Amino acid sequence: MNAFGIDVSVYNQKLILNKGDVDFVCTRMGGTNQIAVYGDDKFPYWVQQAYNINVPCIAYWVTSGIWLGKQYTLEAVRNLTDEQHPIYQAIYNAVKNRVVHGIAFDVEEPAISTSYGTVTPVWVSFYVRDLCERLNKAMDSGDLRRMRLGVYSRKGWMDQHGGDLGTWLGTQPEMFIWTAHYPGSAMPYTGE
Repeated sequence: MNAFGIDVSVYNQKLILNKGDVDFVCTRMGGTNQIAVYGDDKFPYWVQQAYNINVPCIAYWVTSGIWLGKQYTLEAVRNLTDEQHPIYQAIYNAVKNRVVHGIAFDVEEPAISTSYGTVTPVWVSFYVRDLCERLNKAMDSGDLRRMRLGVYSRKGWMDQHGGDLGTWLGTQPEMFIWTAHYPGSAMPYTGE
């Protein structure tokens, strides 16, 4: 079965979606860059558009090896409360009271050199799994509506770093893996 969706963010003009236009909406909620955590100003608009035509809305969060301009240690992140965790707070506030069916963490190029050192696949997988654990806790308590959690990447990254799905899934087998196969890629992705 094929499904036709639209991937939108602040960079896309606002348009009114009608029933039958798309089977799902994928919209950027925000992410991190070299200096800050940011939200996508059009995220609420696109969530509402999906709701209006009764199709699933998948939000995606752009991960970065740089977190607030520096690489926190894994232990330092573990010691943050949910209220102290700026990325968790941004995601929580974006999806709270909105009809979002899933969150995909956009993970690419984890082994990048920065002024703070090299960001490894282990760091990026920790980044995602820490956020998933916090979100699952909020869903289990009823504080957030239930939604699927997973990772999104391009085929080349998944071929290089995603072969061991246990790195991502860990103790969370309900997570999904979404792999993009962009035009011009040499080989189709054959993983699960």
